[in-house]
Amino acid sequence: MSGSAGPNAQAGTTNTSNRQSHALPASTEELSALVKAASQDGIAIVAGAPGRIPPEAKPRDVIFCDLSKMNRVLEHEAADQVIQVESGIKISDLNLKLTSQKQFLPLRVPKNWTLLDAVNRGETGTLEHGYGSMRDLVLGASVILSDGSATKCGGRVVKNVTGYDVAKLVVGSHGWLGLPASVHLRLYALPESSVTLVWSFDSLWKLMNCALALLKSGLPLAALEAVHNDKPGGGVSKFILLGQVLGLPKVKDEIAHCARELIGAPQTELQGSDEQVIWSDIAEFFLGGGEQPALSIVAPPVMLPDIVSSLPFASRWQMRPAKGRVTAICRDAEEALCALERVAAAGDAAIVVGHADSRYNMRVRYMPVQDNSRQKLKLRIKQELDPTGTFNPYVIL
Repeated sequence: MSGSAGPNAQAGTTNTSNRQSHALPASTEELSALVKAASQDGIAIVAGAPGRIPPEAKPRDVIFCDLSKMNRVLEHEAADQVIQVESGIKISDLNLKLTSQKQFLPLRVPKNWTLLDAVNRGETGTLEHGYGSMRDLVLGASVILSDGSATKCGGRVVKNVTGYDVAKLVVGSHGWLGLPASVHLRLYALPESSVTLVWSFDSLWKLMNCALALLKSGLPLAALEAVHNDKPGGGVSKFILLGQVLGLPKVKDEIAHCARELIGAPQTELQGSDEQVIWSDIAEFFLGGGEQPALSIVAPPVMLPDIVSSLPFASRWQMRPAKGRVTAICRDAEEALCALERVAAAGDAAIVVGHADSRYNMRVRYMPVQDNSRQKLKLRIKQELDPTGTFNPYVIL
């Protein structure tokens, strides 16, 4: 790939450590050719628009592969609530197209995210509580491997040449194994109405007791999130519990009534634009990236109070009680490393911690470390799907 980074490549920023370029393939064929050429020339491929390379990264030429031109709807079976789309499509644009069919893809993520962002990050946002994870929504994919070939799995084609369910493997892999050119997705009926109940507590333990009561009740909430926001200037800290109900108006009202009866009247109830703003703010802040390091913690739900109590430094954190997930925003890298040690000491159950300060830089630690069989399996899969090490060298999964 001398002189050019591939089809539709554009010059990018350059520094003394890495030569960067920006490619905008417009089709699966162009994407395949780009990946194949990069692999042959020893150039790394990172999915997405150009961004900051981690300072500790080894010097290497890299192509930021932006799929925003690959944004077509390839097939939509409305009756089956299944759609196949190219992965560069913006999620907001996709849901706008689906409105006429009264369907939607239940992702609540930053407004500028593409489907590729959601697949690589493995994120559905706060609607994960009611609709499942990204792996639940992805039915299949056409994935470009490092030799430029496309392996198809799920959707209409069930098997693939590798023997792995590659579609599931690439979800949440931060582009480490391959690039999904197109994805088959499960859709849902567009809710007719919604309401968000907001409870405020002065104690984390009160919040957790109420969240546990809602979980045990089995009420079909679309979202159940806890957030903590320290007041600047020494004000009183508040622990906020948000529960969202979606559906037919009569059903929505009945579920909301049951939630009020169970844990008491909320401080406020949001609908319309006010409701959209609060959920959008949570998505933008905790998933939108930025220079501040973020910790993503997965642990048994019973451990969550101890874990978040061990993170007093965090000005804001977000907790998904039913899924055992916490996202905490740190002030700097030193604070993030300190937090890792605090989390490790919070208990002896299995904890998974991801640390990142950009959308493609992720370091994952499994605690406690009992054996390296999990890591050996991941490396074996990486060797089979990406033997040249072409895809995203900035992650450790």
